[in-house]
Amino acid sequence: MFTMKKTKQLIKKLYLTIQRAKIPRFLHRYGPKKYTTRQHLICVFLKQKLKLSWRELLELLPYFGITEVPDHSTLVKFCKRMTALLWTTLLQLSAIADSCLLGAIDSTGLSKSYASRYFVKRIDRKEPVNSYVKLSFYTDLVRRKILSLRMRIKHAHDIKDTRYLVGHSPVLAQTNLMDKAYDCEGLHAFFREKGVLSIVPTKKNCRKGLYRKQLKNCFPQKIYNKRSIAESVNGAYKRKYGDTVMCRKFASIRCEVYARAILFNLFSLLVKRLFHQSL
Repeated sequence: MFTMKKTKQLIKKLYLTIQRAKIPRFLHRYGPKKYTTRQHLICVFLKQKLKLSWRELLELLPYFGITEVPDHSTLVKFCKRMTALLWTTLLQLSAIADSCLLGAIDSTGLSKSYASRYFVKRIDRKEPVNSYVKLSFYTDLVRRKILSLRMRIKHAHDIKDTRYLVGHSPVLAQTNLMDKAYDCEGLHAFFREKGVLSIVPTKKNCRKGLYRKQLKNCFPQKIYNKRSIAESVNGAYKRKYGDTVMCRKFASIRCEVYARAILFNLFSLLVKRLFHQSL
């Protein structure tokens, strides 16, 4: 159960992460500078943690000791000002990773909206309305943390996000596990140039590629079986913070997705420390 003690420690870790990121005190250049970036970010994280809308959150902020409450339109505009670089920096700091022995790249999705069963039945549709956000995660399998992520609102092949995930990760895993969708000789060559290994099961009738042939002839199945941890991290991410997004604009969805990933990293670190302290 998430007690008040854990809540205070989580908020303290959020403050430390924001301080280490060295984000500017104000993101906007003009207008009245009444609320700082740190105050806005705390509101964003609380919204995702409590799974509330902006108006519902503003009613509860005084109970968290925040007396000066900004307007909901101010918070919406702040989410649009937060760039991908700032969110990536916060995510890298929340991972707190100096080295990584085993990593994995995998993709999942979040639904944009849920159509009610009544609506689906009235429009004579057997399948639900398809509207989703695609997420690609680079996960540390040993510590079960998200090192980097890539978000798309349009369909694209999983391989296209690999170089972005590796380039925006704070560390590079010595061994990288991926599913059969990432079976590509150029991708193996990319990881070999970085000085690390990549393990991907080859597709049927594999005939070309030096690294693909090596994996086909001698595949490390015991190591590859640990890739299921990445699926567990994806499932824990969606179970904890939901498998849908409430926003519709790209910048707002990005704010929602990154805030959840940062909270996921900090909460997993908090749980591990509290567990070791209780032993």
